[in-house]
Amino acid sequence: FNALLKTLEEPPPHVKFLLATTDPQKLPITVLSRCLKFNLKRLPADEIGACLERILAEESIGFDTPAVKLLARAAEGSMRDALSLLDQAIAYGAGTVAEEEARAMLGTVDRSRIVELLDAVADHDAPGALEVVGAIAGDAADYADVLGELVGTLHRIAVRQAAPGAPDPDPDLADAHARLAGRLSPEDVQLYYEIGIRGRRDLALAPDPRLGLEMAVLRMLAFSLDAGAERAPLPPATGRSGDVPDGGGRSMPPAGAKDAPESAPLPAAAGAGATVAAVADPPSASAPEAADAPPDPAALTPQGWRALVAGLGLSGLVGELASNTSLVEAGEWRLKLELDPAHAPLDAPSARRGLQDAIAARFGRPIELVIVPGAPGHGTAAAERERAEAHRQRAAVRAIEDDPGARTLCETFGTRIDPALVWPVA
Repeated sequence: FNALLKTLEEPPPHVKFLLATTDPQKLPITVLSRCLKFNLKRLPADEIGACLERILAEESIGFDTPAVKLLARAAEGSMRDALSLLDQAIAYGAGTVAEEEARAMLGTVDRSRIVELLDAVADHDAPGALEVVGAIAGDAADYADVLGELVGTLHRIAVRQAAPGAPDPDPDLADAHARLAGRLSPEDVQLYYEIGIRGRRDLALAPDPRLGLEMAVLRMLAFSLDAGAERAPLPPATGRSGDVPDGGGRSMPPAGAKDAPESAPLPAAAGAGATVAAVADPPSASAPEAADAPPDPAALTPQGWRALVAGLGLSGLVGELASNTSLVEAGEWRLKLELDPAHAPLDAPSARRGLQDAIAARFGRPIELVIVPGAPGHGTAAAERERAEAHRQRAAVRAIEDDPGARTLCETFGTRIDPALVWPVA
């Protein structure tokens, strides 16, 4: 580089230097400062595929268009890598470029398998999903590539849901993507995408790559936003003749019910950002009462709401929604709750339905829920739990600091207690 630097500083008039590298960070800054630097962008897969097809046609080599698309995507924007892969594919296919041979060479998965897998997840069909994973394993596909294709398919589904008129980059599966966009909720698609990203990142930590893929799929089934409500349906309704549905299909109390509120618009406190929903008719038998929670919803207090949440034994997204709400108003037929704005994503339709179903089963009557933004952590079960855990943590740190043996060790070795490494054991 020292010799090159001198030539760059005083180049002969008839010489033009053109330096090309994929690692410009390895060049000394003294060289880079004397050059005009152009960063070449990645080529689109369609442009790479068109170039490969032109080369194959000029060389009179038979090829399948899907195989060329696979090679173009695998090149990840590099024409040089695409040409290298093309040479390998020609050799692997004995003079032709076919889709099956190209897929086997690259270790990629057939995208129709991904559609089958998402169909099984949408059906909450764990055996069917694992059967598809077994078929993928039989194809000797690279599991990181499988998760990558899964995430890519979920991205196309999310785009279809947000912008139905957007073109699909994979026209062959456009109809399948449109069908899945109608079957899966936007919340589930975002959840599956996050699980797929994390599963691909943690694949190297799994005892076996196939186990990592299976666990990612099982997480999608376990944490599906709609699965929880479907797995725990309400018992059959009692069918009280006095209840009549309103214009929105909600079941309302009879006009002559005792202490029933008059039909009136929601109070101004609900505002435009309020979420209002109602549950179906109550079940024939109420659930066991939670400790410290009154049998009448009108008698609920903020403390009683927290006790009710703890006694319902909710889990998953429904449990998180309930734990992060605080009671504002309580009536015989309606509860008004505040939700920390930082936890607004918890207020998903499926989570709200699950909370409504649990409350209806607890009190044996339809309860209208009004959820409005509230003060962060104000009187919520989650806030109380965090305060209790923080108190236990401080007590554990004090116990270690007050321990004579620990103090002796600190004084002898000139060290200190790190609170971050102390946690309560009971």
